Amino acid sequence: QILTQKESSVAIKATPDEDKPAVPQPAIGPDAADTAAMILELEAEIAEQTRAYNQRPRRGQITGVRARQSNFARYYEDWRAKIEHISELHYPAAARGKMYDNLLITVSIKKDGSIDKIVIHRHSKYPVLNEAALKIARLGEPYAPFPPEIAKDYEVIDITRTWTFTNRKLGITNKR
Repeated sequence: QILTQKESSVAIKATPDEDKPAVPQPAIGPDAADTAAMILELEAEIAEQTRAYNQRPRRGQITGVRARQSNFARYYEDWRAKIEHISELHYPAAARGKMYDNLLITVSIKKDGSIDKIVIHRHSKYPVLNEAALKIARLGEPYAPFPPEIAKDYEVIDITRTWTFTNRKLGITNKR
């Protein structure tokens, strides 16, 4: 405005004080109490979320390369052998010689060998094979408790593998 005014013959009025933004005043009275209560409520909520986060189980994952690491390799191989043995005994009769497919499944095992959860990520096109995979995984429970070298770091291990149902057998592979 000053530069324009200098070159112009017309004077420019200054902005009145009422257009200036007001300086925020500290809250007093009921607003201050409401604000303090809201802050205390948010702090309590954050503390609860932090406590819940810190109490969640430490999880390990056995996938691909991790299955070959020394501290997981023996546990994984024992788990795989048990699942494949159970599948030989409980292969679904309705699928035998008729249905072949694979699915991607995660079996989450707790440190004591019990199942935490089972999730099928990629289902078979045959519902009977999906049901068989869930049944076979549950029949294996309890699995071996974690050896000390795993138990010191993890409370739950998620084993994610491709389960392939063939003619009369289940094969578990490292494919993801």
